[in-house]
Amino acid sequence: MKRIFLAIALVLSLVTFGFGQDVEGTSEKTINEKLGMPNLPGDFLVEFGWNFINNKPSDFNYDFWNSRSFNVAYLYEIPLAGKSSKFSFHPGLAISVESLGMGTNQTLGLNSGGDTEFISISGSDYGSVRKSLVRATYLDIPLEFRYSTRGYNNPKGFKVAVGGKFGYLVGAKTKIKHNQDGQTKIEKKKERFNISEFRYGIYGRVGFGWINVFYYQNLNSFFDTGKVVGGTDMSTSEVGLSFSLF
Repeated sequence: MKRIFLAIALVLSLVTFGFGQDVEGTSEKTINEKLGMPNLPGDFLVEFGWNFINNKPSDFNYDFWNSRSFNVAYLYEIPLAGKSSKFSFHPGLAISVESLGMGTNQTLGLNSGGDTEFISISGSDYGSVRKSLVRATYLDIPLEFRYSTRGYNNPKGFKVAVGGKFGYLVGAKTKIKHNQDGQTKIEKKKERFNISEFRYGIYGRVGFGWINVFYYQNLNSFFDTGKVVGGTDMSTSEVGLSFSLF
């Protein structure tokens, strides 16, 4: 938990740094004032999406509805050809929280050898299981190139972005929500479960103004190679909506 708070503090520090910077030109300030948006360099993004599994193991009970994601990111803006450029480069820092639903009868565990295994959960232990999932939290460094029809510092217009990001796992846990003895109970277990400590992938984003659609594809395995019973090279991808707050 301390590492998650530290990651959030780093993102907020970047945003605070942005407040103290002078933005060249007056066009962005005028546009942002008309739109009721703060006059800050770069973008603060909030994203909501769903995670999908590639090369899904046959014994993994994937649950689409509970495989949701939430990301926040600050991306600084660097024009590639002067203040009026439509092309820009955006380095940043992000926090990503990604869940994979595992139905109502499965969770993750570790065997005596330390390998990850998919464990069946029975009604005798949990009563009526409402949902089960594994959740991973990452500190990411996104790097993207963007084209904007109205210019890099104009919040309006059509935008297309492509990039990649590198991430470090700062926390992982399983969560089981169930009804037992007339009460709703939640069981959480914090453990890495051999989830890959580092990740990397590519993404794209397209949209108008402050709302966009994005796609992200992890290029490495979700679990450490050779550390899952039965073996798996499953990876994840993500689709969702991205909102630019400034």
